[in-house]
Amino acid sequence: ALTFKWKILAMGGNPAEGGAGFSNPDNLVFDQKGNLWMVNDMSTSKQNNPKDKQGVGCFGNNSIWFIPTSGYDAGNAYLFGIGPMECETTGPFFTQDQQTLFLSIQHPGEVHGIRQNAAKETREFEMKTTDGQSFKQTRSVPLGSNWPSKNPNDPPKPAVVAIRRTNAQPII
Repeated sequence: ALTFKWKILAMGGNPAEGGAGFSNPDNLVFDQKGNLWMVNDMSTSKQNNPKDKQGVGCFGNNSIWFIPTSGYDAGNAYLFGIGPMECETTGPFFTQDQQTLFLSIQHPGEVHGIRQNAAKETREFEMKTTDGQSFKQTRSVPLGSNWPSKNPNDPPKPAVVAIRRTNAQPII
C-alpha cells in the first residue's frame, strides 16, 4: 500500500492536560478480542519523584494498562495493575485460552535495594484536577523493595508473574 489511515487510540500524559494517566508506554500485546494491553517503562529515578522536571514522577510506579479498541470505551485507558517499587513491568503475554496473562517484573528495588525496616519517605506533589484546580498530593513512598515476599528486610527478586481469574474464565 502506498497510503494508509491512522488515528491516535490513547494519549498518554497527565489527565489535567488531556492525557489518559499513563507515561512512557513500552511493551504492547493484543488479546483475542483485540483489546490493547500496555506496560510502561518510566526510568526508576523518575518514579514517584516530585522534582522530576518532565513531570513523570507524578505517575508513580510502572504499571500495566488495559485499553479497549472498540465499543463505547475504545481508547480509554484503565489501570490493571501496579508494579512493585522501583521495578519495570515488561513482556505481557497471554496464553492461547486467554486465561493467563504473564508479566515480568524486572529489577525491583533498583535504586534503594532491599527495603530495610519498612523505610519510607513522605513526598509532596503539586497536581491539578481535570478542570485545572491545583492541589497538593502527599505520598508515603517505600524506599527499596521486599517484593515478592513482602517480609521485612527480605531482598527483592525479579520474577515472572502469572495472572489468572479464580473462576478459570478468560481474563477479559
